[in-house]
Amino acid sequence: MSLTARPLLPVTGRSVELELTPDPPFRLEEGKEYTIRCTPLSGFRRYSAGREVDTSDFAGFDRARPAVASNGRLRLDMCFPQEDEYWLRVSDGEREIGCPRVYALEPDLHACYPLKGDLHNHTYLSDGRESPAYVIAMLRKKGADFASITDHGWYQPSLEALEYWKELGTDFLVLPGEEVHAPDCRVHILSVGGRFSVNSWGYDGASDYREKLEQEKSKLPANLDEDDRTRIAASQAVFDKAREAGALSLFCHPFWETADGFDIHEDVTRYLLDHRRFDALEVIGGYWPHEYRDNLFQTAYYYQYCMGAGSLLPLMGCSDCHSTDSGLFTGLFYSIVFAEDNTFEAIAGAVRAGRSVAVKALPGQMPEAFGDFRYVRLCAFLFGRVFPGHDRICEEEGEWMRQAVFGRQESFDQLKEPSRRILDYYDSLK
Repeated sequence: MSLTARPLLPVTGRSVELELTPDPPFRLEEGKEYTIRCTPLSGFRRYSAGREVDTSDFAGFDRARPAVASNGRLRLDMCFPQEDEYWLRVSDGEREIGCPRVYALEPDLHACYPLKGDLHNHTYLSDGRESPAYVIAMLRKKGADFASITDHGWYQPSLEALEYWKELGTDFLVLPGEEVHAPDCRVHILSVGGRFSVNSWGYDGASDYREKLEQEKSKLPANLDEDDRTRIAASQAVFDKAREAGALSLFCHPFWETADGFDIHEDVTRYLLDHRRFDALEVIGGYWPHEYRDNLFQTAYYYQYCMGAGSLLPLMGCSDCHSTDSGLFTGLFYSIVFAEDNTFEAIAGAVRAGRSVAVKALPGQMPEAFGDFRYVRLCAFLFGRVFPGHDRICEEEGEWMRQAVFGRQESFDQLKEPSRRILDYYDSLK
């Protein structure tokens, strides 16, 4: 029997009433007593909790608890002692008839929304194929809660997208952004959510940029290759300017392979990691099938570096999409950020605090998440039990947006109505 449990995402440490409802075509026998045994996926953490644990909180979890079917449902008061996925084994006295699951969250994470986003996208105003408005519409259709246009060397396309969708009433967040290419620097950097263009500063204010470049180069070890010194110095100058603009900065695809080898030398990558002035590392990026090695190297290097450093770096996943209609990038590579609201301030703060994962979700394969184990474990639950409902809302709204781009006024009018369907959907699960 298939059963649905609500709340699906309860909070730990408080008594909550669980309600279990059979999915059609199944039903419970009215007035019959069933039993429910609740077990955590991880077992009860005593040593691995990393803190003193009151083991009395675990009392009773190993026994079956009675619940009588009433109005077609089973109800049971529970207090979950630790953050974990819990299996609710339901028995009719003779056999197990169902095993719905819930995920109990500690209060800090319970207060957050798991927001999906993609901050690395291109349009036909650089080397992409579609308009800024269309790319944004397709990002929503493929499941994004927040997104940005980040064309090469140009901030203006993202402003065009913002202007086009300025009357959007949904809780989809469109951010300004750009992929920054400083003079004489091959390192790819995203600046998202900033008040001004970092590219413009690099070129239009060239004297100021050159002064900053030389200041940075004077701090670098003399044994570095001269071209690498320039790339490192330019990158640090760009990261600082992005911070001045109030932007979220991403160091992109450090192990992208070109005909000449890695696009930037490993010395550059290592120095920028050791002297980090960017906000997050793009560990997962979109790729053509023959380019699978980029992400393989990036994820392995990321974990190896973090093990040596003793802590995880903030990370993100992005599609680096140049055509949303290709079916190879948009919606397949993205980030999940655990933020208290869908605003730039909340998202940027969550990323900087390490509350994000990078995701690769190739067609026909199970999604893979990378990052802190706490969030990866939660994502494994969300992929199958929460995101399908989220994605249906996004697909519907994204299709309205796509139709609006093609001139359907009724779709545009529908999108202007204020709504927070995604946030309401998440709230309904808590």
